[in-house]
Amino acid sequence: MRLNWKIVALSVALVGASAAPAAAQAISTYVFAVMDALRQEIAWRERSAPAAEGQVYYHGEIGSLNNGGERQAPVGDLTTARYVTFAGFCDRDCADLDLFVVDQNNNIIAQDVAVDPRPRVTFRPVQGNTYDIRVRMYRCVQDPCFYSLGGFYRM
Repeated sequence: MRLNWKIVALSVALVGASAAPAAAQAISTYVFAVMDALRQEIAWRERSAPAAEGQVYYHGEIGSLNNGGERQAPVGDLTTARYVTFAGFCDRDCADLDLFVVDQNNNIIAQDVAVDPRPRVTFRPVQGNTYDIRVRMYRCVQDPCFYSLGGFYRM
């Protein structure tokens, strides 16, 4: 299932409309930058990935976190996937974004804790398990820092 960019753009417009004009312009610049990074990843996978890889999984999000903040959310049913890759992208005020995949017992299954703004984790889901994706913001120069996250699978 592809991300509906019209809905995302409308959401961004609504957020921008409720903020002060200068702040709205800065926010939308950052949000569109992380949206564009995710859009490029999706386009690359559709164009270049092997036939059995790179399908766009339904999970995609755009958010913001303050320095040191984290967010954890369920990623849904992964029973049809052989391998899953999550790719994260951070705005220009962020020097480090980390990703963790955790199971229903909060055990870390996969992680990318390298010091970079584009983390990537790949793992093989076990049928019957449920998973969450945890995003942790490090080295955000000016709060909040915006990020996007996309999930892709191999059948």
